[in-house]
Amino acid sequence: MAFFAQSDVALLQRRFSAARKRQSSIRVPSARLFEHNLNHLNSELALFFKTWCSANPSEQAELLHGGVVPMVSQRMDHFERLVELNSRPVQLLQTRLSDFIQAARQEIPRRVPDGVLVQVKGPIRRLADYSAYLDSEALLEVLHEYVRNAAKANVRTGISSRLVVRIGLRTIGGRPHAFFQVTDRALGVPENRQERLFHVQTLVGNRPSLGLESIRELVESRHGGQVYYKTRPGAGSTFGFSIALEKRRTPRGG
Repeated sequence: MAFFAQSDVALLQRRFSAARKRQSSIRVPSARLFEHNLNHLNSELALFFKTWCSANPSEQAELLHGGVVPMVSQRMDHFERLVELNSRPVQLLQTRLSDFIQAARQEIPRRVPDGVLVQVKGPIRRLADYSAYLDSEALLEVLHEYVRNAAKANVRTGISSRLVVRIGLRTIGGRPHAFFQVTDRALGVPENRQERLFHVQTLVGNRPSLGLESIRELVESRHGGQVYYKTRPGAGSTFGFSIALEKRRTPRGG
């Protein structure tokens, strides 16, 4: 058991080193957040390893039961994915919105923590008439980040993790836009922190908020979309984004 845990820790430390080298080549505003998050994860794992080495067998069993290594490993998986999305060339393809929504319905529930129920709802038939130029993989990652953050907020306040990804249609500047949003039922964001939510130094709990700055980069810089949030202290928060749509042309019958 001891060998297994120490091997896991060593493997994660090698992954951190590799991610740090790759992160140094990123030239987007969120690059500093990658470094902040790497440093935090590295420190967390180093503390665990130090505690493990000085613990007796029963204490080591408690540490393993706590699932620290799998938890950090899961966060590292997500972090590496965001590094990959921000470092690769922009790949926008004309995509039927109904296809993207179907992918969201299939992928998002598969990738959330155990015990979290996620539903994707919206006027699917109305949206089937539209398409957009998307990097579908990147925007699915954005939705996953929103769901992940909302689930964590609900858990911290003891609320059951049932979440809904709402998709809708609205007109902005005379052009149709799709919006995607997730709402938690936690404590909301204090007013004195709201203006820095998407700032590079923003913290979620005690950790740098990798996701929100990265989301802005992926949605606004790469897709020409817009990120937004609504929050009421003590009553929860909604985070979302919108993207411009095009009306699909219906082929004429021959």
